[in-house]
Amino acid sequence: TALHKGCFILPMKKCFHLLLLMVLSVSAFGQTKSEALQVGEILPSLQSGNIGTYLTLFPSYDSLLLKKLYTSNDTVALATFGTNPAKLQQYDPVFNIEIQKDFETVLKKGRDSSLHWRDIVMARYELERMIVTRDMRGIDKIIQVRLQGYIMIEDMLTRKHYIIAVKDIMGIDGLWYGGHVVNVLEAETIDEYYDKLAAERKIEKQKLMALLYPNDEVDTDTVKQAPK
Repeated sequence: TALHKGCFILPMKKCFHLLLLMVLSVSAFGQTKSEALQVGEILPSLQSGNIGTYLTLFPSYDSLLLKKLYTSNDTVALATFGTNPAKLQQYDPVFNIEIQKDFETVLKKGRDSSLHWRDIVMARYELERMIVTRDMRGIDKIIQVRLQGYIMIEDMLTRKHYIIAVKDIMGIDGLWYGGHVVNVLEAETIDEYYDKLAAERKIEKQKLMALLYPNDEVDTDTVKQAPK
């Protein structure tokens, strides 16, 4: 068939990605009943390096579009996302290849930093509610809670501590999805993480914080405290 021909023509890595997306499109996506359980679902994928399991943690675009956006009857959400599919597709790894790339980058960066992924244990995590920027107004009508923050882990072989940065842990109708890992650094505290991240990016810490928390773009009507 044409699909089989395309698979043979594509480079091996692209062919694997295509097959993976086909599997994801028909599989049941993972979901848990609390943000704590969702954080706990992220670590086994990192320990094993299993990208397939990791990607099933995320919601599908169809579920966000058909089950949430088109049933919300919220004019703000419909105006924001109805005409720009990419704004919701960013949460679905079938459309957003960066979710997979960032996972692979974090794995490699950890290994390069002498982190033994198979021997990690979670010490704690700290999450906060993600801000709603003006270009994402109405997202809280589709994804009621979006959290970002840090997972603190310990390498049991070396006793070194690392911090994994994560975003888009999503609460939708009482169930939890996602957990887009974006970075890992050897650090014992969040402040140490910020210092090392600023040095890594060769930028002043104050400028780094302004980039991470762009207050001038916040939709102030949606600012709330993260759930306890």
